[in-house]
Amino acid sequence: MDGDTSPLKDHPTHVEHTTSGISPRKEHGLTGAPLVAAITSVCSSGFLLFGYDQGVMSGVVISKYWLTAMDNPSTIMLSTITALYDVGAVFGAIGAAVLGDRLGRKRTLITGCVVLIVGTILMAASFERIQMMFGRVLTGLGIGFITSVTPVYQSEISPAKQRGWQVCCQLTTMLFGLMLAYWINYGFYYHNSDAQWRFPLAFQAVFAVYCIVVTCLLPDTPRWLLRYRPQSGKGEEVLARLRGKDVGHPMVQREKAEIVEAIEIESREEGSWMDLLRDGGVAANKRFFLALGIQFMQQMSGKFFFHREKSFDAPLLLMKTLT
Repeated sequence: MDGDTSPLKDHPTHVEHTTSGISPRKEHGLTGAPLVAAITSVCSSGFLLFGYDQGVMSGVVISKYWLTAMDNPSTIMLSTITALYDVGAVFGAIGAAVLGDRLGRKRTLITGCVVLIVGTILMAASFERIQMMFGRVLTGLGIGFITSVTPVYQSEISPAKQRGWQVCCQLTTMLFGLMLAYWINYGFYYHNSDAQWRFPLAFQAVFAVYCIVVTCLLPDTPRWLLRYRPQSGKGEEVLARLRGKDVGHPMVQREKAEIVEAIEIESREEGSWMDLLRDGGVAANKRFFLALGIQFMQQMSGKFFFHREKSFDAPLLLMKTLT
C-alpha cells in the first residue's frame, strides 16, 4: 500500500464518521453469523465442485454412449482427455494468484464459476473429442480459480476462533462432492441413452450457478477492501457487518487496526515466490512442502485401481463387479 492511501491515516476519520451509533443491521441484509454462514456455503460449494469434477469422469469414461460419441478413443487418448482437467487447473491456479488481488475475492470466484460453466456446457454438449477436450481444459481452468480463492475468501472473513473449522468445511464438502458424483454415475449407469454421461457432466453447473448468484449478493473481504479501497470506508463497514456490531464498536476498531497493521508490514516486507523455498525464520519451506505432500498423498492413497489396460475409480470398479 502506497503512502497517501494507507488506511492507518484514515483510521481517526473512520472512527469519527461511524461512531454515530448507526447499526449495520438497519442498513444491510445479513450480518454477523448468518453472513459468515452464507459466505461459508459459497466457499464450501466451490470445493464441492472440485470433488464432483474429480469423481464424475470415472463414470463417463466407461459409458458406451460416450465412447461411441468420442469415436472409441484409445487408452492414451482416454487418459489425455481425463488429464486435461488437471492441466487447466494448474493454469487456473496461476491465473488466480496473478489476478486475485486485482479482481478481489468476489470477482475472482465469479470468474472461475463462469469459466467452469462454459466448460461444463461444452462437455455436456460434446459430439466429438476435440470439443470434449476444450471443455475439460476450461472446466479445470475454472476450478483452478475457484479452489485458489475460496480458502482465502473464507479465512479473511472468519473470526479467528472459528477460522479453522470453517476452512475445514471446504474439505468436507469436497468429499461430499466426490461421493455425489459416484452416486449420480451409478444412478445413470442403467439409463440407456446419452443422458447416461451428459447429465452427470451437466449437473455440476447447478453448484456453479449457486455460487455466482449468492456471491453477487455478498461483500468482498475487509482485508481486500482495506488494502485496495482504503478511502471508500467499505472495509470497516463490511467488518462490522461480519461481526454483527456497530462500526464504531471497540472490537471492530481493534480488528480493523490489526488488519491494517498486517497490511503495512506486508507492504514493507513484500517477498517473492522464491521465499517459499527458504526458511525465512518461520519454516516457510517446510510448510510449503508439507502442503504439497498432503495433496500428493491424497491422490496416491489407493483411490485408483488398474485393471488390464484401463484405470477405474474404486467405486466404479466395485459397481461393475457387483453387477
